[in-house]
Amino acid sequence: RVIKNVQPKFRCVENPLVSVILPTYNHGDYIKGAIDSILDQDFHNLELILVNDGSTDATSEIINEYRTDSRIKIIEQDNRGLPKSLNRGFNLAKGDFYTWTSADNLLSKNAISDLVKAANRETHSGLFYSDFQVIGENGLPLKRDNLWRIYDRDKKNKSIVRVKKTGKFFREVPSNFVGPYFLYRASLGKTLKNYSHTPGIEDWDFWLRMQFLTRFEYVPTSGLNYQYRVHQNSMSSNLDVEQNFMTTLELSL
Repeated sequence: RVIKNVQPKFRCVENPLVSVILPTYNHGDYIKGAIDSILDQDFHNLELILVNDGSTDATSEIINEYRTDSRIKIIEQDNRGLPKSLNRGFNLAKGDFYTWTSADNLLSKNAISDLVKAANRETHSGLFYSDFQVIGENGLPLKRDNLWRIYDRDKKNKSIVRVKKTGKFFREVPSNFVGPYFLYRASLGKTLKNYSHTPGIEDWDFWLRMQFLTRFEYVPTSGLNYQYRVHQNSMSSNLDVEQNFMTTLELSL
């Protein structure tokens, strides 16, 4: 039996700083769009920590164009993989809230502000997440015949993934119901410290540990606030995520 976690009340921060970590490795085709979508937010009090993980394509040249922007901190390193890139980025973060996104995904103008507003309302919750849209390599919404994560795609608009409004990770079949569109309180990130060093389940492992510290809050949105790109070179296509899930589950039980 899982012991119910105590729900502490978090303090409400006026005009909080949001730290966005953007790790990238050879995403020269998409990185500019990802950066611009973050900088174009209607929520302005944010810092963007961009971790270039040893890219060998045009990524370095593209991100150099942003070095004069005071909101951006650029970290250059040899290739270490996604988990270590995230950890390095968050170790430098100064925000009241944390999130991270991939260099091939896009945020709408109100993506961050919608989650911050929810956090200010729901002070007994520590993590906030919502639905998202899946797009293809060309940036267009996935069509009905694409079977990627078909089990929770919206019945009317097949490009929208409707995540679970409630869920548990511990002692259940692994399912990352949080998805890629989320925001959590920095105090929780500092308590949990590093992401797992197993590529493909670093976020799932993080939520597995976080659920014992706080309540997760589903935020109703149209599903268009965050665009998740599915393409041949994305991590979801290259990693045996299901096998990693099952290995972690065996360690958790």
